[in-house]
Amino acid sequence: MATFSQPPGVPSPIMQVVRQPPPPQPRRCQVHSEAARMPVPSVYDPYPPDPPADVPIPKRVNPLRPQPPERMTCVTETGDPHYQNQQRLAMLERKQFHRFHNAWSRYYYGSVAEKELHNRYFREGLKQQMRDSDEKNRRVFREKAQESSVAFSRDRQDIESEQVQRASKHQFLTQYRDANKMMMEEKAQRLRAERQRELQFDREQLKYNPINWSCSLK
Repeated sequence: MATFSQPPGVPSPIMQVVRQPPPPQPRRCQVHSEAARMPVPSVYDPYPPDPPADVPIPKRVNPLRPQPPERMTCVTETGDPHYQNQQRLAMLERKQFHRFHNAWSRYYYGSVAEKELHNRYFREGLKQQMRDSDEKNRRVFREKAQESSVAFSRDRQDIESEQVQRASKHQFLTQYRDANKMMMEEKAQRLRAERQRELQFDREQLKYNPINWSCSLK
């Protein structure tokens, strides 16, 4: 506040302005420390947070079922229960209005600490979203890596089983070939032995009969 004083012994009045120092403003570090002590609501909680009601809100009344000791009568007028429900609805609307009004007005008309708390809430929300996104990407990467590992192991098992099947088939075909070869050799040997016996029989017959009636000897 500015005050004016005139020094004594001066013929012409000289106006002197005495300036008082402005009130000390809180430092930014103090504001940050004060805002840091305030709890920041979680980004997963409803925003703005639902404050407790100053006046207890009554429960909703069913007009068709009056509270005892009142009873149902033949009169169908339910003015009092409807009035109570309307008052309850007005209290809930007033509570919601103050809830959102206090939330957005804190940034424009609140103290420095409240503004810093408001900004801190959105910074923490952005950080939480970044952490969630990073965790989601890591989880997706782990799932894809696990899926690739399962696919590689299954492919390796299929290749190994196919190799085993090919080896088993090759062994079976080799045994089949060897068995056929052995059977053909035995058949050829049997035919040669039969031919030898026939020739031996014909030679024995020629000793007693010089005519080769079977025409086997040429």
